Parts: sequence; C-alpha cells; structure tokens
Amino acid sequence: IQNQPVIVVNIPAAYLKVYQTNTPILEMRMVVGKKSTRTPTLASTVTEVILYPYWHVPKKIATQELLPLIKRNPSFLDAGNYQVLNMSGRIIDPYAVNWSVYSKSYFPFLIRQSTGCDNSLGLLKLNFYNPFGVYLHDTPSKNLFTLNSRTFSHGCMRMEKPMELGHLLL
Repeated sequence: IQNQPVIVVNIPAAYLKVYQTNTPILEMRMVVGKKSTRTPTLASTVTEVILYPYWHVPKKIATQELLPLIKRNPSFLDAGNYQVLNMSGRIIDPYAVNWSVYSKSYFPFLIRQSTGCDNSLGLLKLNFYNPFGVYLHDTPSKNLFTLNSRTFSHGCMRMEKPMELGHLLL
C-alpha cells in the first residue's frame, strides 16, 4: 500500500528502521534470537497493535524451561505473575496440580503471564502473520539494548522504542 511505513529488521545487526517513502523515520536497537533460537527471516504485514499483552508461553518454553522450575517450587508461578490454564482455557490452581507427573511429552496446560510492566512482552506487542510464532514486542529488560551483542531472545524481536513504533503505526 502506497505511503504505508515499512519496517525493516536487520537481524545480524539487531537493528530496526522504519521507512516512509524510502526515508528512515524511526530507528532503534533490537534484541533478536540467540544462536539456538534464531529469529527467522520473513516478510509480513503488521495486523495488530496490542497494549498490555498477555504472554502465552510457547509450549517448548513452558515444558523445557518453566516446568523444571515449577516442579522445584510452584510459587515460581506467583512470583512471575503466571497463570496455569487447562485446555478449555480455564484458570486452575497450580498448587492443586501434581507437577511431578508432567513432562515435555505430556503437558496438558497453557501457561500465560499476566499483563503489566514485568510481563516478558512489556507493554506493547505487534502481531503479523508468520508460521514461526514470532512477533515484535517491548521488553522489561531495557538494559540489553546497551550491549553490542543483542542475541538473547527465543526468536521474537524485542524493540528498544516500542511505544514510538506503536504510535507511528496507529
């Protein structure tokens, strides 16, 4: 569409530029995927700007990273503002679950992190169609933008100036 801003993320440089008719109108540092969970290359169109998003923890992260922590101490969920949902989408009491019987291959739950400043997605998320389950989002870990190497994510692209981009798109 003519005169629409174009967002270009340079993954190796961990840098984003927004162009309007070939002129950069916004630039920022990014945090991109680490070596084991690289950010995929793709082309798409931003379809949603979400303020105060929930983070629906991907199953791989939930089972490989969070489940061991939950098994050691279920209060980990409270400390991180996580909720456990059954497959019908209902919130369940994590203290009523026998976590020892669940594993990477058998985990009939969804874990989501409540909205707010400490949410892993920060205060803004930009959705766009892609088969990789990645998106552009804010982050509470602002200190990472001061580093020269900014490869820390599971594949998503964390923005240094999310509100500026959100405002521009809206």
